[in-house]
Amino acid sequence: VNFGSIGAVIGHEMTHGFDDEGRLYDAEGKLNDWWTPADTAEFTKRADQYGEQFAKFTSGLPEGMHIRPQLTMGENIADLGGLTIAYEAWQMWQTKNSYTPQPPMLEEYGSGGSQSEGDRRFFAGWAQIWQSKYRPSELINALTTDRHSPGFARATIPVQNLGAWYAAYGVKPGEGLFLDAAERVVIW
Repeated sequence: VNFGSIGAVIGHEMTHGFDDEGRLYDAEGKLNDWWTPADTAEFTKRADQYGEQFAKFTSGLPEGMHIRPQLTMGENIADLGGLTIAYEAWQMWQTKNSYTPQPPMLEEYGSGGSQSEGDRRFFAGWAQIWQSKYRPSELINALTTDRHSPGFARATIPVQNLGAWYAAYGVKPGEGLFLDAAERVVIW
């Protein structure tokens, strides 16, 4: 759970150095677009594809409202990067420590002792940090001005881009949170 929560937050902050704004600063912290044109083009292509996932997201949003990826892109990229970094760290830690997840205390986590069990706990940690409730007027204000996507979007969209999430929960084509492999984005 800690890898999926605080680990992902730490990874999120690290990723800001390579998001749509952070990438414009060099190793000295000076404003300097140091990427090659090819790297910039590939990054932009992937970021735009990821942004489309947020633009199309409507679950829980007021009718006619959408997430504005041009406003939230840096945070969205940092969420995906942070989650990816944390998951890779979780995998490395398990290997190094010969870790086998113990049976869960709560029935909804599933049966214990499997790789999927540990991964479900990881992703549960991710989801827990984005628990939120909005007043309708505050949600409209956030969608208009906040550089962060709503918590419920942050909890679901990044995980849809990680294959491990599908394996952990057995998500199949046709289910609500399924995203075809060709549509999944890897930025980092």
